[in-house]
Amino acid sequence: MLNGVVVKGKHESMVSQELFMKVNDIISQSTRSEVPHLKENENLPLKIFIKCDHCGSPFTGYLMKARGIYYYKCRQKGCPNNKSAKQMNELFLNLLGEYTLKEKLMKVCRFHLEHLFSSVAKEQVSIEQALKANLTEVTKKLEKIEEKHYALDEMNKETFDKFYSKFKKEQEGILMELAKLPKSSLNISGIIKLGLEKALRLPELWASGIIRQKEMLQNLVFPEGILYNRETDGVRTLKVSELFAGIAQLCKGGGGTKKGTSPFLSGKSLSAERGGFEPPVGLPLRQFSKLLV
Repeated sequence: MLNGVVVKGKHESMVSQELFMKVNDIISQSTRSEVPHLKENENLPLKIFIKCDHCGSPFTGYLMKARGIYYYKCRQKGCPNNKSAKQMNELFLNLLGEYTLKEKLMKVCRFHLEHLFSSVAKEQVSIEQALKANLTEVTKKLEKIEEKHYALDEMNKETFDKFYSKFKKEQEGILMELAKLPKSSLNISGIIKLGLEKALRLPELWASGIIRQKEMLQNLVFPEGILYNRETDGVRTLKVSELFAGIAQLCKGGGGTKKGTSPFLSGKSLSAERGGFEPPVGLPLRQFSKLLV
C-alpha cells in the first residue's frame, strides 16, 4: 500500500527492522509469493482432507498459472506426490460412490435402521429411569445437609462443604448423562427416511454443493480424511463413519445380514452390552441429522 516504503510504527516492535527487511526480501524472491493464500477455494475442496500415502502429510493446493490448472500437492518438502485437482476430485467421487446407498436396498436399509433404534428403545427407558431415580436420591441428600447446616445448625461449615461438593458433583454428572440421551420426541422414522434419500445421492450432493457443503459431507463419510498413493494412482480410507460403513456392508452383501445383527453396529449383536449412556445407535442418528443440513 505504501509502494515499498517502510514506516516505523508507534507501538513496540515485535522484531528488529533488520530482521523485518530480511524476511521481506525472502518473500519477495519466492516464486510463490504472488499466489494468494485462501482459506477456502471452490476448486480445492479436498485440501488438507487428503493426505500423502507415502509420508502422511496433508495436501495443499495451488494454481499453475501457465496452464490455468489447479493441483493438489503434498506439503512435505521434496515429496513429489501431486495430482491435478480435477482428476483427484473424480477419484474422490468414485470412492464416494462405494458408500452410496443403492435404490433397491432403500427399504432393507430403512428396516435395519428402524429395527436398530427400536431394539434399544426399552434399554433407553430403563437407563433414563435409573438416572432419574439416582438424581432424586442425590437431590434429597443435598436438601438434607442444607437443612442440617442452615436450619438446624447440626452440621458445621467444614463438614457441610465437604458433602455438598461431593453430592453436587454427583448431581451434575447425572444431569450430564441425562442430557446425552436422545430425546424421545424426535421423529426418528422421518429422520431415517430423509437421510436415506440423501444417502442415495452422495456423489451428486458433493459435486453440486458449495465448498462448505462439500467439506461437511466428505468429513461426515470419512472423518479422518483419505490417503492418495501416487504409484497406484488410487485413494484409500483411514476411517469410515458408522452409518456409511453399514450402507457399504449392506450393498456388498446384497441386503442380507445374519440374524440378530445390524450392519450399523459393525456386526455386533444387538443384545451386546453398550458402553456408557451413549450407545453406538446414536452415531447413525447424528450422522443422518447432519445429512439433512
